[in-house]
Amino acid sequence: MSLKDFEAGVDSTLEEISNNLEEGIEALEQIEDEDLDQAEPETIAQLVKVIKEIESKAEDTRKEEVEPVLSEHVEVGDSFEGLSRVSNSRTFVQSPTQIVTERLEEAGADPMEAMDLDPKKLEEVAEEVGINPDEFLAENTYSYFRRE
Repeated sequence: MSLKDFEAGVDSTLEEISNNLEEGIEALEQIEDEDLDQAEPETIAQLVKVIKEIESKAEDTRKEEVEPVLSEHVEVGDSFEGLSRVSNSRTFVQSPTQIVTERLEEAGADPMEAMDLDPKKLEEVAEEVGINPDEFLAENTYSYFRRE
């Protein structure tokens, strides 16, 4: 088997996988509220579980297998086949809090101006010193489903 035949076989396999995934998407798009209203909770739970597994596997495969290879062909800022490769960054504190605090104080700055409060730590400290943490904290409640 030549390299060209091998590459054609790989392309054919990936195209088949892509087609199967598209069929799965179409099947999901056909689900209607009325269908779900008539289904047993066990069936709905199984559907949620399968959809979550698909999400997880798709994301893992995309991030770990597919995107690294595509990145070899598409530069940051370029678009290809309806995809744009972008770059993003986030700033984080790389030094321990004590070092940062001491350095800011040495420079004459008030470290409190640069601090955010961690709700869990605030609750712990408030309780330790006898302050009701409810004076400072509120709770946002929501629910979601996760695979077991």
